[in-house]
Amino acid sequence: MEYFQKFTGIVLFRQEYKEHDMIVKIFSREFGKQMFFVRNLQRSSHPLSAATLPFTRAVFIGTIHQNGFSFIRECLEVQNHRRIYEQIEVQAVMTYMMQLVDAVMEDRIVNTELYDLLENCIRAVENDLDPFILMHYFELKMLKYFGVAFQWQQCCFCEESVGPFDISLKHHGLLCSRHFEKDEKRLQLSPKAVHIARLLVAMKSPLQIQSLSLSSETKADLKRLCDSLMDEYVGIRLKGKKFIDQMQEWQTQLQIRRNKTENNQ
Repeated sequence: MEYFQKFTGIVLFRQEYKEHDMIVKIFSREFGKQMFFVRNLQRSSHPLSAATLPFTRAVFIGTIHQNGFSFIRECLEVQNHRRIYEQIEVQAVMTYMMQLVDAVMEDRIVNTELYDLLENCIRAVENDLDPFILMHYFELKMLKYFGVAFQWQQCCFCEESVGPFDISLKHHGLLCSRHFEKDEKRLQLSPKAVHIARLLVAMKSPLQIQSLSLSSETKADLKRLCDSLMDEYVGIRLKGKKFIDQMQEWQTQLQIRRNKTENNQ
């Protein structure tokens, strides 16, 4: 006899499988990541089509198998997110975040803390938060799930907890100004960027990001910090992050051209 389970989940991605079918990867709060087989899902009229779009949160009813594919029977309380699909920057950031979650966890491992983090970030998207600051918040929060221990509270060489600070990848933490010479390759970030990073690490909810207003220089430093941390300690290069970097480069070049045009007028 087959038993049906009810669970809350977020769709990480889906892909074609054979001629008309699809497999859907869902990160569930109760059962971890699971691969689900859905017959005929490539047909637009399929009743589960909207509920299995990437980034969707829903309550699912189905069968969970410990080996092979699981199956979805019904979806309830489906929550799609219009802003993600309407804004390419937001969609790119959310895709990258989904890829990070997929990369850090083995299938069928329950992690309610990580699930709640991802769910809260998806909810925060609808509050018009800057997607790139949200991305850096998520990257910083993800470090511990990749096994990275970083000293954000005080200088690595003393108990100084008040800045200005810089970041040392070599020593896995902060350097106060008295100990800058301990790492000649410190990142040389602005004190404001390090301060913002420490705030993001300490935030309990991504909605607190609404209170932040950052200059383009601080945003650039924050990006350089997160890129350095991910490259040094995590060491994976996801397609979603590569696309974001390319997109931001295109935007920068476009802005340079606009500025030149305005100056020549």
